[in-house]
Amino acid sequence: MKQLSTLLAVIGIVIVSGCKDKGNEPAMQLRYNVTIEDHETSPYQFPSGVYYSFAFPEPQSFKFDVDAVFRQALVIGVRLRDAWYKNYGTECTPPGGIISLPATVTCALVVRVDEPTTELQTIGFVRTSNPDVGWCAYRVHHYHFEQ
Repeated sequence: MKQLSTLLAVIGIVIVSGCKDKGNEPAMQLRYNVTIEDHETSPYQFPSGVYYSFAFPEPQSFKFDVDAVFRQALVIGVRLRDAWYKNYGTECTPPGGIISLPATVTCALVVRVDEPTTELQTIGFVRTSNPDVGWCAYRVHHYHFEQ
């Protein structure tokens, strides 16, 4: 519940800060490329770095807005290097599979940054030394942020 209230507070800050008159400042924009990766078929090797996992208030949600979390990180001054996101699902289908197995596949979001920061904890992240997106990770969205 505390994480949910923290998340709502940060969303409120994002909305209020968007209403300020910023004069000629350039708008903060998310810039990234996305690739789809298979983390299940063979062991996935995350690049070296500092990692944080998002603690989902509802890990079984079809309506999670990953861009909103990325914008929150931008607003609090955290520069993301990479992110890996796996959607929630009610079935698991391997690539090329014709049969889907009924299953609960929870959301997962892992981000990589250059330096440790306590700021990410204020928006629902927990530092991890073992990044992982869980099982049934056949279609993981890898966000490559522009530097």
